[in-house]
Amino acid sequence: MSLIQTFPNGGGESSQVTVFPTASAAELGSIYQYIGPSTLEYENGCFYKCIYDETTSSYAWEPIQTQSDSTYETDPIDFDDF
Repeated sequence: MSLIQTFPNGGGESSQVTVFPTASAAELGSIYQYIGPSTLEYENGCFYKCIYDETTSSYAWEPIQTQSDSTYETDPIDFDDF
């Protein structure tokens, strides 16, 4: 299953998948959101990007951090400063 999700303001596109395509040169830089059941390899709802791992000379799916799963805290914005 694959659904295309387009993000506004130049954010690009992300596909939602239950089965990842093979990590390869053709997929390099592609981003997918995994919507299948969580496994040892992939977590439901997380985003993954195809990268080339120079240490192993192979392509792989690497989890990427999104703003919603950020662990740092930010100060509230004071709009009077603008």
